[in-house]
Amino acid sequence: MNNPWLTLASQTSNAQATLFCLPYAGGSSAIFHRWRVLLKDNIDLALVQLPGRGARFSEPAINDIELLSEQLFAAIRPHFSKPYFIFGHSMGGMLAYELVKRIEQAHLPMPQQLILSATRPPQVAYQDKTYHLPQAEFVEKLKTLNGTPDEILQNKELMALLLPMLKADFELAENFYQPSPTKIHCPTHVLCGTQDTRVPKKMLSKWSEVIAANCQFSEIPGGHLFLETATEALLRVINTELQAQLEKVSA
Repeated sequence: MNNPWLTLASQTSNAQATLFCLPYAGGSSAIFHRWRVLLKDNIDLALVQLPGRGARFSEPAINDIELLSEQLFAAIRPHFSKPYFIFGHSMGGMLAYELVKRIEQAHLPMPQQLILSATRPPQVAYQDKTYHLPQAEFVEKLKTLNGTPDEILQNKELMALLLPMLKADFELAENFYQPSPTKIHCPTHVLCGTQDTRVPKKMLSKWSEVIAANCQFSEIPGGHLFLETATEALLRVINTELQAQLEKVSA
């Protein structure tokens, strides 16, 4: 696959569908590599690699969700020939929502299911913006989010390299706000961390106002980054859901 936007982490001979995974702010496709051993082998795992990280580190990160979703859509639209699912965590869920909007508007085959993990709904504005802060204050804020390893936060040279990408991601995510969002007609599963104070269950329930299709909710043990701390519990939910959806396709 000669596509900088996608890494096919696995391709099995008996795959019935593809799961596209979109990372959180500051994350790369590497956060999903462990999923291959936990995901059922009838699912191909396609990891989205955004500009500014991993093999695309030399490219500038994109701080505008319209532009980013437009480019991502153009890159992956040839890969919708068989059943597929889209998973996005936090910022990745925001991008996944925008991507599904474009897929629906283009009248292309829709995902069997959209999985939104710890993702703030578009009609809820972010209240504590940080992307504009000076470097020292921004790094201090990162420490409170527990999403960046201490050894990276304490490495000034490395942080200087990563900050443009991190700030671009935070700007994109913190400015994600649509008071009258476009409804999407895609079955959706919304996942909530039981101790997530950034995107609590009450806030996530507002996704039901945006999803004009079946919208269900599940809780995963942990805080905002339960994707990292409760990976096995998360994959149990995802495996169960994906297999149930595939049974509907083959019925």
